[in-house]
Formats: sequence, structure tokens, C-alpha cells
Amino acid sequence: QIHAVRRGLGDVVPVPAFALFGWQQLEFLVCGPRNIDLVQLRKHTVYVGLSAQDKLVRIFWQVLESYSQAELVLFLRFVWGRSFLPPEADFTTPFRLQPLLKSAKNPDLLLPESHTCFFSLSLPRYSSAGTMRKRLLYAITTCKEIDTDYLVEDLGEHVSEYSDPASQSSLVV
Repeated sequence: QIHAVRRGLGDVVPVPAFALFGWQQLEFLVCGPRNIDLVQLRKHTVYVGLSAQDKLVRIFWQVLESYSQAELVLFLRFVWGRSFLPPEADFTTPFRLQPLLKSAKNPDLLLPESHTCFFSLSLPRYSSAGTMRKRLLYAITTCKEIDTDYLVEDLGEHVSEYSDPASQSSLVV
């Protein structure tokens, strides 16, 4: 297994150069910086059905700026399945931010949806930054399933919702 790891690292950094670097420097070259740089993330963000000036987008960045580095790591794992951003030169997949297209009487009860294969996040149109912060934080710390849909009555419990598009009815369990 060690040989396989060495071959894999050799695809990123030439094997003879390993001796020139300490483990921290090699980790940085292969994985990128440990801290999540929101300026870099914002630079590599594509808005789908939104503009950079949209209220939802402004609140989203305000919420992310309020998170600790540990919470940003959880966020990144939620939306991409990774713990940190790649080095700038290797940042080839843009982050996609889009509105959640599900309808609900009260969008504040909905959780955001992530699509890790596409590095994207669908956000309900929350009424405030505080609500978005709570719902997003709840999602990134508790949701273990990919593409699971929930309504949240409060942060102590959740209700699963199933919608049958053919009958235009919903079943709340």
C-alpha cells in the first residue's frame, strides 16, 4: 500500500523532489492550504439562477464569514466531500450556488441540499441570516445522507417529507 501511495504522490510531485520537502510542505503541495480561504472559494463560485447581488447570495457569504475554520471544514465536506480547498492552480471545479426550487409555505423550515459530486449547494430563500446560519449549521453537522430532504420544525427534531409529483400531494411522516 505504501508503494501505491508513493506512486499516487508521484503523479503530483516528482518522486525525486520528495527529499527536498518536509511532510508539511509536501502535504501543502498535494492537498492545498489547511485553512479554508473564503476569498478563493468566492472567486471560484458560479451562481445558477442567482446573481452575486442577490439577497440570498449576500446572506450566504455573510453566514460563511461568521463560521469558524472547523465549521468551514464541515461546510466543505457537506458540499464537496473534501476537508479543504485545492491549491489555486488545481482549482478546476467551480462551486455552484443555486436557490432550492422546492416550494414550501415557510422556506425557513427547509434545510439546504448539497450535491457533492457537483460541488453545489441549493439554498432555500431564508428570511434572515440568523435562520440561514442555524439551518446550514444544522445540515453540515448532522446530515450524513446525500440528497436527503427534510423539513425542520426546530433544531431538536426533523420531519421527512415525500412528494408525489404525479398526484401533486405530499406525505409528511
